[in-house]
Amino acid sequence: MNFLSLNIQGLGKKAKKEWVKDLCHKNKVNFLTLQETKMEKMDMFCIKKCWGNMAFDYVHSDAVGNSGGILCVWDPNSFYKESVTISDSFVMIRGVWRATGLKYMIIAVYAPHEMKGKYLLWDYLQCEIKRWDGETVVTGDFNEVRHKSERFGTMFYAHEAKVFNTFIADSGLVEVSLGGSKFTWCHKSGSKMSKLDRFHVSKNLLNTSPNINAITLARYLSDHRPILLREISYDYGPIPFKVFHYWFDMNGFNNLVEVAWKEYPGNDSNAIRYFMGKLKFLKSKIREWNVTRRLADNLMQFKLIKDLENLDAAVDRGEGKDEISCIPKSKSGWAVEGDENSKFFHGMLNKKRSLLNVRGVLVDGIWVDNPHEVKNEFFEHFSSRFQHPGTKDATIVNGFFLTGEVDSVMSSSYKGSILVNGVNHGGLNLKRSLTQWGDPLSPFLFILVMESLHLSFQRVVDAGLFQGINIGEGLVNISHMFYADDAVFVGQWCDRNILRSFHVL
Repeated sequence: MNFLSLNIQGLGKKAKKEWVKDLCHKNKVNFLTLQETKMEKMDMFCIKKCWGNMAFDYVHSDAVGNSGGILCVWDPNSFYKESVTISDSFVMIRGVWRATGLKYMIIAVYAPHEMKGKYLLWDYLQCEIKRWDGETVVTGDFNEVRHKSERFGTMFYAHEAKVFNTFIADSGLVEVSLGGSKFTWCHKSGSKMSKLDRFHVSKNLLNTSPNINAITLARYLSDHRPILLREISYDYGPIPFKVFHYWFDMNGFNNLVEVAWKEYPGNDSNAIRYFMGKLKFLKSKIREWNVTRRLADNLMQFKLIKDLENLDAAVDRGEGKDEISCIPKSKSGWAVEGDENSKFFHGMLNKKRSLLNVRGVLVDGIWVDNPHEVKNEFFEHFSSRFQHPGTKDATIVNGFFLTGEVDSVMSSSYKGSILVNGVNHGGLNLKRSLTQWGDPLSPFLFILVMESLHLSFQRVVDAGLFQGINIGEGLVNISHMFYADDAVFVGQWCDRNILRSFHVL
């Protein structure tokens, strides 16, 4: 499914039609929603100019004064229309997506500017969405933002945003993450920008279609960017091998791991490489076992289905109604179909994966979604972050106590890896500390590392291996202090304290 939603203002008729036609053709659009301030009278010829051919069905809402009109066009081979509700602020289409047989309600919105009109619109749409038994897609120009960060150069009204967010949550909708530009509307002067256009879908749609994502397209001459909702998956390569806990409860798995670990044929003299080789060998053996296990499970499932069919036939003949027959049937049904929560939990995992996956990255103002290019961008970014910053060692301030600033505690022997959507994109040498100015991850990484460093150093102090400074007649002993993004060690001036500090690091 490819939904294209755009708001056209300030374009000539010919340029507008050619631009829309080109967008539909390039993105293989099978559902188009178009909002325009002053839309000309709709006819088949006019829509054909935008769509590109005569294979379409459509509905529209006429412009009323300065209130915008809405046009929805779709490929009847992809979507079958059952009913339509038309208003000045929206067009609501109910039907069936032919490829999946699922019922869809697609709502194209062109929200009014006045807050009172928005309240009435949110209330009505919420009631209709709750009544609908199927999937929902809501798109268009909402003339509202959800967060302060979605406005630039214009006033943000917290109450209006709260009402909008409440409508989304109470309607059971989820916003599809929008890749590309941060803002979808821009004033011609460039001094004001907002995110007004977006896609919201029902929660279950993300469960059943986890590869749905949205991007912004080129703005051209309009002040709104088109937004495209598409179902597309990119192969980032095989994810790292995972071990599932339930495997350890299966007969033969523990023995398989033990035998594979002992049978490793490698003889590398380097301990790390030898260990990695054993892990790779074990990984291959577990994969072979997993393939065999799945084949056995499929055969068992096929046998259980046959048993269920035989039991149903026996019940129809009036035989096998005793309790002994019902017990294996219930067990067989659970093994074949799973319990009532299986679908729910699988759906939750699919939705979480859909929301957290990296769809692309903005590089010099251009949206890049090719998996190889995306992984390279992440690798180059973190490689530059962790390159060698130069030499900066601990320094002695005076002869009474030592103070050292921990700025670069990593050596070239430390390795790191870049994971994009769970896929390893190679390792890199870590030649720089985690506490770097300008990196938004630094405070969090600093906290994680400093917590471990504090525990390690405190054990040394408690054991009397590092002598700190006593303050207030020995009531307080200071050995190390952490603040902002720095760590300072304070202690008596002696060789032992210096050696202990470096040993802890």
